[in-house]
Amino acid sequence: TRHSIVPIACSTPRKYTDMTILRYLLSLTITFFTATLLTATTLSAQPTTSYATLQDGRLSIGNELIQRTFDWNGGNLRTVRLTVKSTGKVFESSSLRPDFVPMDNAPEATDGTFTTEFVPEDNLHPSHLKAVVSFSLGSLQVRREYRIYDGVPAIACDTYLKGSFSGKLTTGAEN
Repeated sequence: TRHSIVPIACSTPRKYTDMTILRYLLSLTITFFTATLLTATTLSAQPTTSYATLQDGRLSIGNELIQRTFDWNGGNLRTVRLTVKSTGKVFESSSLRPDFVPMDNAPEATDGTFTTEFVPEDNLHPSHLKAVVSFSLGSLQVRREYRIYDGVPAIACDTYLKGSFSGKLTTGAEN
């Protein structure tokens, strides 16, 4: 069998002018920069529902799903209530002790500070609000970092200690 090549109808070659090429390049450039700006805006967006506020001796941390309210107590926070906003359920704390008591006979908290910081998304973690509470218990410096994520019904807390203290550590049910 013999194969033959059948010509396909071709359109006449298109003639591009300098103006057509410039318009095409300008269109590509605008599209590229728009996509870049939209991506950058999405990646660096601040949390929209997460918050942490200290007012009149009360610290409130939360988002659209949950809120935890503390007595300031010089920085050594004491939970007053936890509110689950989706159900309207409110859990009142009956404890008069601070949430963090590392040792028996702990001194009163001093030098309490409160700051907030937006943490942008990275390869491991979504963007979130970080509320930092720092204070001293004698020569022991305490730093508690609360992480609040939009759309998550939980509040994470990391505790960092620096310095020393004397006395017996409190553990388990005591703390």
